[in-house]
Amino acid sequence: MTITLDLQPEIENTLLAQAQARGVTLHDYVEQIVVKEAQHPVPPAPGQKSLLQFFRDSPLVGLDLEFERDKDFGRDVLL
Repeated sequence: MTITLDLQPEIENTLLAQAQARGVTLHDYVEQIVVKEAQHPVPPAPGQKSLLQFFRDSPLVGLDLEFERDKDFGRDVLL
C-alpha cells in the first residue's frame, strides 16, 4: 500500500533528523513508526463499551424476543 503524507516542514525535518540519527532512510523510519503503532490496539475510552459488551449487558438478554414480522405484499395501485 502506498500512503502519501503532506507534512509540515518542521515535522519533516524532525523526522529526517531522527532517521539520520538511527542510520536509516526517512521512508524506513516512518514505516517503523507505523508498524510499531499498528501493533498496539487502542483501548476503548473510559466509560465506552464495545458493541458486544453493550449487547451482553442489555436488560433484554434472555427475554427470547421475536423480531420477525409478516411479509408485506404491498397494495394494489390503479394505473
